[in-house]
Amino acid sequence: MLSSTRHPREERDDLDVLLLALGRLWTVGVEVDWEEGFYAEERRRRVPLPTYAFQRQRYWVEPAEDAEGGWTGPARKRTNVASWFSVPAWSRTAPPGASMASGEPAACVLIFDDESGLADAVAARLAEGKTEVFRVRAAGKYAQLDDSTYAIDPTSAEDYRSLMGELRNRGKAPAQIVHLLGIESAGDEHAEEQRSFYGQLFLAQSLSIIPQDDGLKLLVVTSGMQDVVGGDLSSPEKAAVLGPVKAMSAELDGVLCRSLDLVASELEGAALERAARWIVDEIATSTSELVVAYRGGHRWTLSYRETPLPECEQRPLVVREGGAVLITGGLGGVGLALAEYLAQAAQAKLVLVGRSALPDPAGWDAWVSEHGEDDSTSKKIAKVRRLEELGAEVLTVAGDVTDAASIRRAVEAGVAKFGP
Repeated sequence: MLSSTRHPREERDDLDVLLLALGRLWTVGVEVDWEEGFYAEERRRRVPLPTYAFQRQRYWVEPAEDAEGGWTGPARKRTNVASWFSVPAWSRTAPPGASMASGEPAACVLIFDDESGLADAVAARLAEGKTEVFRVRAAGKYAQLDDSTYAIDPTSAEDYRSLMGELRNRGKAPAQIVHLLGIESAGDEHAEEQRSFYGQLFLAQSLSIIPQDDGLKLLVVTSGMQDVVGGDLSSPEKAAVLGPVKAMSAELDGVLCRSLDLVASELEGAALERAARWIVDEIATSTSELVVAYRGGHRWTLSYRETPLPECEQRPLVVREGGAVLITGGLGGVGLALAEYLAQAAQAKLVLVGRSALPDPAGWDAWVSEHGEDDSTSKKIAKVRRLEELGAEVLTVAGDVTDAASIRRAVEAGVAKFGP
């Protein structure tokens, strides 16, 4: 059913609403008397337009069949929720080796230096193949230290742009980049976030400055970031780097960005030279394995294995009957679904934190009466009332998860109402 009139509370032109309804009817095949009805007593001038969907002709290019099994149609949502889950699975694989290198050695390689000496070993190996190597050191500001060495502030977007612009102007745009700043710890979580996440983000943004006609390979090397064999996860905070790393390959045309994780304790003596060989071999390949780790001399690649989860037959022990629970994003779809489960399973005391709080409960009826049931706030009020019908006590609080002070106030409000 299509409405040809606007809702009383809508601020829209009546003619716009009528024309939109008429257009929708025509697109689904309803006969319209254009000449004697719609255009009556009007002089029309027909303007030919390019082909478009209303002409009801199909112009889509059919997908090519897969060489192995044939195309099976578009992906469909799995109806069984238990099959939605998977776990990381690491598999032992053979090192790429020189035989898997793609094409000729890169003319120019850019290395972001670490402090362990690994960058020196990598640069020496690359120089053996007559590759021109440029080095970048972490410092307080951008500077050119010598003909092949630069310094940048790894948390400065402007410094990354200056670096790439200078290399482009010199005709030395890199074909490969080895990023080793993640080998050492940044010192604290905030500094690690700035270096790992924002540093990679700024690097990605700066890549648009340099030509990438022949493609660009970027290898981001870290240590202790992955839990591969158990007990080897020493720096989980570095995992923030994986967001930009995975996004670059998906969103930047011609860029292949991969992650390589090592063990810091294995970067000494002869092991340092071995790690340098791994890095040189990895940066030269064009493998689709985006996340790789080396442990004890063995190469591991990451995939995900489907792991069906059985339905819980009883309430999890962590959900205490009548316990107080604070939910950030509590007025959103996922937050409200979780709140409904807690209300049903444990009659919980719920603190729902959203960017904006609901009106005072005493004025809810007036709000719904004035704004209607289709109003977004009215819908949230209805859902909170549903939680209360299920036995929950509910407090809605305004708070921003990026603002520590506002979250602190939300916690204090919850404690004041429900207790610690």
